Amino acid sequence: ESVLVTIIHVEDSAYLGEGTNMLIKEDDTVVGMISPGCLEEDVILQARTVFKDKNSKTLVYDMADSDGWGVGNGCNGTLHLILQYIDEELKRNLLSILTNMNRGLYTIHRMFLNERYEVEYSTFRSSAHQPKIADNHKLQFDGSGYIFTNIIEPKTRLIIFGAGVDVKPLVSMASACGFHVILVDSRPLLCNERNIPGAHQYV
Repeated sequence: ESVLVTIIHVEDSAYLGEGTNMLIKEDDTVVGMISPGCLEEDVILQARTVFKDKNSKTLVYDMADSDGWGVGNGCNGTLHLILQYIDEELKRNLLSILTNMNRGLYTIHRMFLNERYEVEYSTFRSSAHQPKIADNHKLQFDGSGYIFTNIIEPKTRLIIFGAGVDVKPLVSMASACGFHVILVDSRPLLCNERNIPGAHQYV
């Protein structure tokens, strides 16, 4: 079981901006970060109620009134966070985002919230072209609640020509850095996962 944390609104300055995510697992281990260590410990504690009741939860941190937390490291604004329990439906949608990223597609993710900033429902739409949406990463009031729009970009493609032995560390490092690695070579005995592991496509 896991909880997904998303920064949906920032006032003044913050270490990371809207759309930033962090994953909290049930054993309190985390993947990613939302601050340089100012908030994570408290957010992990708050996530325990989300694990228990399996409902979304909104947190607001005013770092200007936090007795010096974050002063000097860009963490002195006000942050609005959404904590979402990852149920089967959200898990499927997150996996679809990963599929889109690997296929070179954009994902337009919208969260519809009520006036208390609680998640009512979400939509996910894929696009082959970069969406021209002015409200990306912005929380907007729609008359009865709020809409948060987040555009998830596909991985940057790195096309490597030649499957020589010197390419192995390059493929490994590029893949670890988040590139979508495509290896191209006319020799099928060299251009394969067994010979050079780590690429996403072998052509």
